[in-house]
Amino acid sequence: METPNKPDWSAAGRLLFKFICIYIILFALPVQMLYQDIIIWFGKQFLGVEGEVNTSMTGSGDMLIHWLTFWFHLLIAFLGTLIWTAIDRNRKSYPRVGEGLYIFVRYYLALVLFMYGIGKIIPMQFSEPNLIRLTQEYGDSSPMGLAWTFMGFSTPYQMFAGWMEALGAALLLFRRTVLAGALVLTAVMTNVFMINMFFDVPVKLNSAHYLLLSIGLVSLHIKPLWDFLIMGRMARQNARPFPVQEYRWRMISYTVKGIFIGGVLIAQFFFVTGQLRSMPEPPEIAGIYEVEEFMLNGIPEVLYDIDKDRWHRMVIDNRAAGMVAIDYSTGDRVRFRATISSDSDSISARVPQNPRLEYRSNIDLAAGFMQISENEFLLRGTLGNDSLYVRFNKIDHEELLLISRGFNWVNDFPFNR
Repeated sequence: METPNKPDWSAAGRLLFKFICIYIILFALPVQMLYQDIIIWFGKQFLGVEGEVNTSMTGSGDMLIHWLTFWFHLLIAFLGTLIWTAIDRNRKSYPRVGEGLYIFVRYYLALVLFMYGIGKIIPMQFSEPNLIRLTQEYGDSSPMGLAWTFMGFSTPYQMFAGWMEALGAALLLFRRTVLAGALVLTAVMTNVFMINMFFDVPVKLNSAHYLLLSIGLVSLHIKPLWDFLIMGRMARQNARPFPVQEYRWRMISYTVKGIFIGGVLIAQFFFVTGQLRSMPEPPEIAGIYEVEEFMLNGIPEVLYDIDKDRWHRMVIDNRAAGMVAIDYSTGDRVRFRATISSDSDSISARVPQNPRLEYRSNIDLAAGFMQISENEFLLRGTLGNDSLYVRFNKIDHEELLLISRGFNWVNDFPFNR
């Protein structure tokens, strides 16, 4: 696409500019809900979609409705380009529209990356691995779960990633530093997009758009970059002139920009800290409990099917309120949500049975939890129609290798386990 500040653009440049302009506005403005039914109709009529299309918020950015929206927007941008060209076929350039699009992309991208960046600077996007995650086998984790664990394990690294996103966003807000900001965000978003692609993180569509918008801003400065980096020549950055020259209006624009920047930062700060404050406190009995003795109906464990019935470990999570995992001696794991009393002396839940059992169903657990020594605990009650007795030894999760290893300047041998 030719830069919008040239007096005459080529025919291909004008068509491409119109298409990009319409598509970016459709993508960026949050108005898709107004015509979502049309998008679903389009998918069923022209893309062969069958059945119901889920439109609820699930946390995924790659739902079927998002892909349908993507293709629908491409079609609308194509048709809009044809209509725009037919109506305004004598216009040879669009400098004012181009300038408006340039400002819109800068501020839109800055807003989005500020939000993501602050969510990492105040480490909220990736939480530290919880107890259920720490006791889960690598092979049982999803690619996204592995990526989340990697990012959440190191708070300094997560904050570094956030600072880079925020730095690129901040540089986009000033005309003299737009190129620097676009280069930073191109590097940052390339890494983000690759993680999303190859760890199956469902934000592929959005991250691809943010990467392309960053590359698009860089492309407007391609000539000075080529001269300086490839040809080794002195180059001047082709900084775009400020659209408002009158002093009073420039001061008003600076004031609006300051309000915008401050408002975004304050709003996102309160949003993230509000999420932190709203997180429930973990129960006092949160921990990792290795089973030392397990009995149903008072029968010693050696007298019944130990492989399918016996618990090996119980994990009461320290972050997700009420989440519990039971590991069976067979190596299978079940997860469920339990109700834990306020004084942490009782627990009740519908517990999934071992997946290896021929007849599998959820059974009721109602038991009292009691500490009998520093690291020894008892669980007594009923599991379905059976009386339950379990004696645990609590494991300090701080002693797990992932947590205890720490940072080391000197490593005579790679400590890769």
